[in-house]
Amino acid sequence: MNSLSNKFAFFILVFLAGMQSVFAANFKASANPNRLEVGQQLQITFEVNSTNVSGFKAPVFRNFSVLAGPSQSSYTQIINNRVSQSYSYSYVLKAEKEGTFTIPPADIKVDGNLMHSNSVQITVTKADPNRLAAEKKKKDEQDKANKDLDKQAKEIIAKNLFMRLSVNKNSAYKGEPVYASYKLYVHPELNLLNIAAPKMPVYNGFWSQEIDISQIAFTSTETINGTRYKVADLKKVLLIPQQTGNLVVEPLEMEFTVRLRTQSNSRRRGSFFDDFFDDPFASNYKDFKYNGKSASAKVNVKPLPEPLPTEFGNAVGDYKFTTTIDKTKLKTNEPVSLRMKISGIGNLKLVQAPLINLPTDFEQFEPKINDKIAMSAAGMSGEKDFEYIIIPRSAGKFTIPCAKFVYFDYEKGKYITLNSDDIQIEVEKGLYANYGTNLQDVALLNSDIRFIKPESDFWQIGSHTLTSPYFIIAILIPLGAFIFLILYKRRKEERRDNIGVYNAKNAAKYAKKRFAYARKELENGNPDAFYTEAHKAMLEYLGFKFEMPAAELTKENILRLMSEKAGDDGTATAELATDYIAKCEFARYAPSGAVGSPQELLAEGENIIINFEQILAKGRKA
Repeated sequence: MNSLSNKFAFFILVFLAGMQSVFAANFKASANPNRLEVGQQLQITFEVNSTNVSGFKAPVFRNFSVLAGPSQSSYTQIINNRVSQSYSYSYVLKAEKEGTFTIPPADIKVDGNLMHSNSVQITVTKADPNRLAAEKKKKDEQDKANKDLDKQAKEIIAKNLFMRLSVNKNSAYKGEPVYASYKLYVHPELNLLNIAAPKMPVYNGFWSQEIDISQIAFTSTETINGTRYKVADLKKVLLIPQQTGNLVVEPLEMEFTVRLRTQSNSRRRGSFFDDFFDDPFASNYKDFKYNGKSASAKVNVKPLPEPLPTEFGNAVGDYKFTTTIDKTKLKTNEPVSLRMKISGIGNLKLVQAPLINLPTDFEQFEPKINDKIAMSAAGMSGEKDFEYIIIPRSAGKFTIPCAKFVYFDYEKGKYITLNSDDIQIEVEKGLYANYGTNLQDVALLNSDIRFIKPESDFWQIGSHTLTSPYFIIAILIPLGAFIFLILYKRRKEERRDNIGVYNAKNAAKYAKKRFAYARKELENGNPDAFYTEAHKAMLEYLGFKFEMPAAELTKENILRLMSEKAGDDGTATAELATDYIAKCEFARYAPSGAVGSPQELLAEGENIIINFEQILAKGRKA
């Protein structure tokens, strides 16, 4: 019994101690002010003085709009080694209508027990017209001050930050490389925070290839009109004119964020930025957006001299030409590799394969192209290798005539013809039957085999050869094989003749593979290669889909073609596609994260193509 009494007494003590902590806690609400006009603001605060609080729940603020909150703060006080702590939750409200209103109590848990604050009464009166007029006047003055501040800031930034476009030549032949460079000039003491590219230039009439600059960095200085500037490369691009006439190299537009030190109100005299670089009293800082734009440039593109040589394959520059073959003695139906290598500097990527004139007894396949090309201010340099696989179908001694490579030397202003040597090939008869026809063999057969006379007296009695099943099968098998070969060849020719239609149909499939390559490059830690593959995926998709070379895929053409194909939906998708292309171009030299994460960019490109294919599918069903 004694033990039971002790336990009951202990329980009572714990309960009373808990109740004491609850009663000791004070949870109150207050408003400042509690009388105001319509449109004015007040702050309401809920404060509780306890160390163990949780589950704060604010009331519904009817007839008021919440401008800010809740803002939570805590306060700790130590007096005579006794620690007390309080928490407060504040809201900023705006009065919306006249009347006397009651803010209901808020709820909170103290030591696990629910508590309610007091309610607060607030009186809202009609707005004072004089006060409204004064506030409007103050706001107008502030807006005007801000406009003046922005105007002066832009004037200062424009004097200390600008871009320049330079081209290495203002006159060029069609196909002659032109190098364009965009540079940024910044005063050393100007605080440049961020750079973005809202719009990338479109090079109408040019085939363009960007030269990688990895990232924007101030690597040099230049003195202009007595002022020294830090200089950074923004964009380098190699342009190859595909049209004649006056072509425009478009300007580059960039958005900059610049931080300036402004004068305090008490020190403002004639300018907001008196001695903004070095004033020790200028303690106010403000960030400004500034849109910069370089100038454009014109290039007069001259046509190539007429007449164009028959063997001319778009090569413009300074080249060397060599031809090699891997073997000169072989057997029939045995493949041989004939290589033609073009090396030098010029428009290498646009150079077409030289034509070769093979004997009729040789079968030729489309060349495999390998290139090692580097971009620089001088143009494309390196080599391009065309590998032809040829198969002799008849035995004998043959001559592969010399191949001709014709290019236009823009320095000399004339066409240059390079010839390879004739190649002698000796072909022995192989183990397999010939698929071709040797004209010498035809002549030999004509002299050895005599004409069979139809007046034959030989006949086997009881034989019915024409009705024999073996005879019929023997006739039908070669006939069926012959028909199959004809149909197969016809389909192959149709596919070759309609390669554009075939590519357009499979454009999305090609793009999917290209995106897979891009994803692999990203996983291997090659961001530059990733952006290049992602950029190619969209350009190749559009090029295949509309049967248009990449050089002609300008923003205007993309908008026109996609709009014609899918109406308003196509226009909207075209905007996304051109914006995506610009992001990929910019991401190669922009600061990390300037266009979002690579994964987001990859998903964006894939979604654009998927959505456009769905739009086209709906149009076909309709």
